Amino acid sequence: MISKTRSASTVHYIASYAVWLGLAAFGFVLVSQINATLFGVAVWLRLNAWQIRAVDQFGIVLLGLLWLVGVILLEYKLRRRIQQQRAFAFLGRVLLGQVVILAVCLLLRTLLAAASIPTL
Repeated sequence: MISKTRSASTVHYIASYAVWLGLAAFGFVLVSQINATLFGVAVWLRLNAWQIRAVDQFGIVLLGLLWLVGVILLEYKLRRRIQQQRAFAFLGRVLLGQVVILAVCLLLRTLLAAASIPTL
């Protein structure tokens, strides 16, 4: 009886951390998409080359730091939720939040592309 409970708990931990690793990778892709969106907004605002470069370079650094802090906090909360047997509901909400942010970025980039006037 103890062996089945322990093995089920181990499988639960492994599965939770595999999903956590996937969410961290998806978050990394999300950071690059947000940075591309910020770059597009900077170009659409017609900032000069120095300002666009600053938005691009500082944006990736700050977004990378936010990603790192987010991954660490996600792991901390995941450990607590595993003990409370609510890990997968929490990970589902995190995934939903990431998908919404990605959808907003892609929608904004589509609107920026539609609003731009092609130069000849």
